[in-house]
Amino acid sequence: MTPRTDVCQKCEDLRQEVASARSEDEKLEASQSFADHVKQARLERDFYRKKTKNAIEELAGTQRPEAPVTPCGTEFKSVHYTFDFAQQLSVPSRARQVGPLYFKTPRKIQWFGVVNEALPEQVNFLIDENESVEEDGKSCHNPNIVISLLHHYFEKYGFGEREAYLNADNCGGQNKNQFLLGYLAWRTMCGLHESLYYHFMKVGHTRCLVDGMFGLGRQKYRRHDCDTVYDVARVVAKSSSANVSCCYRTRPELEPNWKWRDWKTFLRCNFRAMPSIRKYQHFRFTCNEPGFVFAKESVQSEEQKVRILKRASPTWFDSEMLPVHLPEAGLSAKRQWYLYRQIRQHVSVPNRDLVCPLPDIPDTPS
Repeated sequence: MTPRTDVCQKCEDLRQEVASARSEDEKLEASQSFADHVKQARLERDFYRKKTKNAIEELAGTQRPEAPVTPCGTEFKSVHYTFDFAQQLSVPSRARQVGPLYFKTPRKIQWFGVVNEALPEQVNFLIDENESVEEDGKSCHNPNIVISLLHHYFEKYGFGEREAYLNADNCGGQNKNQFLLGYLAWRTMCGLHESLYYHFMKVGHTRCLVDGMFGLGRQKYRRHDCDTVYDVARVVAKSSSANVSCCYRTRPELEPNWKWRDWKTFLRCNFRAMPSIRKYQHFRFTCNEPGFVFAKESVQSEEQKVRILKRASPTWFDSEMLPVHLPEAGLSAKRQWYLYRQIRQHVSVPNRDLVCPLPDIPDTPS
């Protein structure tokens, strides 16, 4: 059997049912359930392939507009994006790792990617653990992070398209929730897009181009020594001509490349949670029906119209009126002293004061 990771739990359960079935009727029933599940997963996969093919045909031979991109400034209507988080990286990282470092907790780097399948090009956002909105980089996959990164991506790396298709995995905490739906509805209500289509493949069957680009970057990362987030950015960018790296700061002394914003509070005030959101796989938003989402359980299902805009909220928003800025939370005293005492010795001498400097705050008792 070929080893694999992140396989579909339902496929494995059905596989076991087929193997353990005793009577002919049990075997037929289990086999039919397995076939139906795979058929449905294939339909969703075919839909994804069809939309990416349309995007490739539409953008063939075109160049991305200069940033900042003017919303709805082009006639494109089939641009396709996929976004996801990769497993976190850490620094310092060594191609020849010393034993003691394996049992310690180095500095964490979060990795979020958005790929435009038509080019193809993936922008990889790399975030040091002191640059997140919660102390020590905690809860870095929450909607405030995801939406802030998506908003920055559309402003700087988008095509100014009128309509776009977005694909993500089925993680409720970061992708399939009231805040992402509210944000996409908000974009169509303030003229940043005319229509948006947000779709998911079946759980366990979500592998796509963004995962392949993560894989290329990780292979390169494992073969190089990295002391800082900037080292990681250079390695990821060199892993493929289609991989682009973007750090929170280009250099430590510069201003951030984007701002974290409190999208959760802003969207919670204006948009309600969608009932039974987990059962739907496809969502459509249009400026012609502000505040509504059109949802489908599968690619073959009928659309259901659901109002997610609260009654007291306006049906039009000003795109310049953004949520409040969230500052970086930095590192706790405990974490700073841990890095200084336990990790500093593993960092190259020129980078020690950048990665694990001597803390200027008292140590907290353990």
